[in-house]
Amino acid sequence: MKLYRILSLVLALFITLLALTSCSKNEGEGGNENNSESVAATDGKTDPTERPTEEITDSGIQNEILDQILQKGEDVAITDIDFDEEKLAAVAALPSKIGDRAFNSLYVDMGDESYMHVAKSATLQDYSDYLYSLYKAGFSYYTSNVIGNNFYATFATQSQIVNAFYLAADKEVRVVVDDRSLFSLPGLESENEYEELGLNSLTVVAIAETGWPGGMGYVYELSDGSFFIIDGGYYNGSTVSSADWLTKTLQQMATDPKNIRIAAWYITHPHEDHMGAYCDMAKRTECRKTMTIEKMIINVPADEHVKSANCKEIVGWLDSALKKWTPEQIVKAHPGQKIYVRDLTLTIYSSPDLVLPVKVTITDLNELCNVAMVDYMGKRALFMGDSDTIPNPKIARNYTDSLKADILQLAHHGYGDTNAGVVYDYVHPTIVFWPVCDSHYNDGNGGGTQFIGFNQRFFGEGIANYIAGDLNMTFTDFDTWIPEEERWNPKELSQ
Repeated sequence: MKLYRILSLVLALFITLLALTSCSKNEGEGGNENNSESVAATDGKTDPTERPTEEITDSGIQNEILDQILQKGEDVAITDIDFDEEKLAAVAALPSKIGDRAFNSLYVDMGDESYMHVAKSATLQDYSDYLYSLYKAGFSYYTSNVIGNNFYATFATQSQIVNAFYLAADKEVRVVVDDRSLFSLPGLESENEYEELGLNSLTVVAIAETGWPGGMGYVYELSDGSFFIIDGGYYNGSTVSSADWLTKTLQQMATDPKNIRIAAWYITHPHEDHMGAYCDMAKRTECRKTMTIEKMIINVPADEHVKSANCKEIVGWLDSALKKWTPEQIVKAHPGQKIYVRDLTLTIYSSPDLVLPVKVTITDLNELCNVAMVDYMGKRALFMGDSDTIPNPKIARNYTDSLKADILQLAHHGYGDTNAGVVYDYVHPTIVFWPVCDSHYNDGNGGGTQFIGFNQRFFGEGIANYIAGDLNMTFTDFDTWIPEEERWNPKELSQ
């Protein structure tokens, strides 16, 4: 198997070298007029003021960048592209320059011992050069991804994880470093092994029993009988909680209620109506004994932003929960990451790394919410959490057509205070999830969320809308999207 991978890589490199040779010959005969990142003949750098004239859609460009790592030094072997944990350096010094210039922002505090460097007016060549400088500094290549015109790569040492990404529309290179004593690598596709049992469904968790208007929780039942959870629902810190029926959801759906595997739990942001159910369940002996969380996917902002958003107490709940009911792995969410969870793939589009630093004061952690795309059973679902006015224009500008999805979860429960319309312009969903109770959908919040201006686009022909009201909705038919008979009425739980 190892020999096969090496031969495959050698063949891929040989094809790439032929392509590069051909490109070089064509440029020598007059240049490539269609290359949106053409290299200037004078200094080898792209003019940072020049906007791309054509979309970069060929994922082979990413391979070309990585191939440069293999080509620039004779000491680099083909097999070095394979990630080998045992060969990693213990620690390496992160390069503090991009090309021959300094970063615009250095050591931006990203919370939990993580930090970020940001370079503006950067080019794809700058990004390529920086990946090579990471390799030369002792970081090992782990994986990479391409979303639209944007490029992402992950490197690691035994003690560090580095996520470097290039945002084409903003012409930025961002580099984030995490502490591996606190966070795990997201896992490679080759490591995603499971038994195929065909147990597939998606449940929209009911929120009405708490009396809170806009909680949010989704449960994917995966093919092997394990679960992928998004957020989970509300908890007020004492008496009101979504934990009862989220627990019952998992128990009723599980093949073995006394041995429930949560393959991954993804939290969009640390607000009580999103991660509250997890915090309450962590207090319950029954949950801790019968449920195992394999992977928690989070990105909690730095203390300064938590404090300015007046969320220190709530984030404290999450810290306590993680210590009491500790996942086997905690992955810090970063843009471009592809996280393989059985037959589901989670791709992170936005996190605080995409947004910070900003000149305004962060007053609400919605402004630093994670946004991700879920690919499952042939459907793409964009989960926006409570993504707000600061990230949404940047998400729209950098991802454009890559935001196209079959399913859309409306930002901030559909309340219309998020400037999310610029994102919706690219999504064109046929299924819309409203994480809001019936009263706020119909007539609460000054007339109901369904009447808000830019939400009107979702009432056209061919679009189905589902409100997280009094009952769970479980879907098993991913073509017609007709809910199965409700598993139970959560109001009965309090009787």
